[in-house]
Amino acid sequence: MSRPAFLLAALFAASCCAAEGTAVHARFGADAFNRAIAASARGNAVFSPYSFEIGCVALSDAFDPITKAHFAETIGVLSDFEGVYGPIMARIRGSSATNRFSVVTAKALCLPDVRMASVPYRRDLQKIFSIEVCPGIPSKGAECWLRSAMDGEMEDFDIPLGTVSRTAYAAYDLVSVRFSWLEPFATNDTRKIQFRREDGTSVTVDAMCDIRRADIWTNRRFSMIRLPLADDAWFFALRPAEGLSVADIRAEFSSEKVDDLLSVMKSVTISGVTHDPAVIAIPKMDITSELDLTGAFSYFKFPLKGFQRIDSSIRPAAVRQRVKFRLDEQGLDPEPLAEKPAESVIRADSDTRRFTLTSPFLFFVYHEPTGSIPVAGQFTGM
Repeated sequence: MSRPAFLLAALFAASCCAAEGTAVHARFGADAFNRAIAASARGNAVFSPYSFEIGCVALSDAFDPITKAHFAETIGVLSDFEGVYGPIMARIRGSSATNRFSVVTAKALCLPDVRMASVPYRRDLQKIFSIEVCPGIPSKGAECWLRSAMDGEMEDFDIPLGTVSRTAYAAYDLVSVRFSWLEPFATNDTRKIQFRREDGTSVTVDAMCDIRRADIWTNRRFSMIRLPLADDAWFFALRPAEGLSVADIRAEFSSEKVDDLLSVMKSVTISGVTHDPAVIAIPKMDITSELDLTGAFSYFKFPLKGFQRIDSSIRPAAVRQRVKFRLDEQGLDPEPLAEKPAESVIRADSDTRRFTLTSPFLFFVYHEPTGSIPVAGQFTGM
């Protein structure tokens, strides 16, 4: 393809992605979340749909054009991935320095011999996606590179001995997500609350508490709150209705319904939507999950072997994502807010709503500038 034609394709792909608005990445990401974390999972868990999507895009380029077209069609963008994802990755990488929104990632493809991947493909992985092709035997080099690339976020990460063999490769995706609230929570309003688990037991957790204006949608299956974050992002939490569990409302966060979750707060006709002050309590979270992604690849019918730009005989030994997510009052702000300014204090009255997350819930973060979901998960108190 000539340079002018390539640029035209890139611009067209990017414009199509923008025209789709929230749909492209959020729909794919919601379905990926439901495959990466089983509905039967009972403990706290987090997953990065955004980082998984980037990994799929990078892997697709190792296949023949027909297979790559299947990736593109399933994800929902044109095949000029560089034109679509280059600006997205640059925007997210640049957020942590100035915009108080951080998504730190490190990806490595560990091969028995790096020469099993073609030189152009290795170059593309590093240049476009910041993915390193590393020798998997011994694994210590790849392990050290991944730790270093995470800037101290995952010093406890290790690659199990013997994962990579002469006929098998491993792919690792490390992600750390942290952000600041647009309106910080004051630390002197943090309270210890009783969190009721699905098994009927309770545990004491620290919760950020406040009375502030919030977007809330209540229907017969769940209640949802939306709160603004820095860098034009949003925090969403879905609390099951009485008698339902987190597993029961999983289908509400899916490719079929995620558009509704993202757009409902702008509706003036849907009942149950309010934008008033509410008493809020949100548990502080510090969750790390390590997930096997082979099931998600299988669900989308994305192959993990039979490559064109990697030795076609090699098979996957491990395809994993490790995610660290922290939610607290301070986020990336240099100093915590000790006390809410007097002029910002809202007093509760008998009509003030309550939205307290004192039982298991789903949550996700939506980054509006890129249309992506950097993190999604569940908090069950376990």
